[in-house]
Amino acid sequence: MRGAAMKLGQLISMDAGDFLPEELAVILGR
Repeated sequence: MRGAAMKLGQLISMDAGDFLPEELAVILGR
């Protein structure tokens, strides 16, 4: 769980401009 959160943070930092709330909801839903 902790690793996933860190990875998620990296993705948001890298693709903040293209990252949509919908995508975030889908990832969190998994």
